[in-house]
Amino acid sequence: DVDRAMTGIEDDDQSAVAQGLRLLRNKMWHELQADGVAAIEAKGSAFDPSKMEAIATIPATEEHASGTVVDVLEQGYMYKSKVIVVARVVVASD
Repeated sequence: DVDRAMTGIEDDDQSAVAQGLRLLRNKMWHELQADGVAAIEAKGSAFDPSKMEAIATIPATEEHASGTVVDVLEQGYMYKSKVIVVARVVVASD
C-alpha cells in the first residue's frame, strides 16, 4: 500500500508527506530485505507465469519481443524462493 501511495508523488516532491512516505518505505524495505524478502525483477525479462500475472498485452515490436515484460503495474515479491505476491505486468505479444 505504501508503493501505491508513492505512485502519486513526483520524484522531486519535497513536501513533508512525500518525505515521510519515502522514509517509511525505505525503512520497511530495509527490514524486509534483512528478513529475506526480495522484489521480483520483471521489467525487460521473459514473462514467468509462476511469478507474474499478465494484466494486459501490447503488440510486440523490435524493442520488445513477444513474451517480454514491458511494464510492471504492481511490484511482486518473493520470500527466499517462494512467491508471496505475484508481479502484475504488461507483456508484449504477437
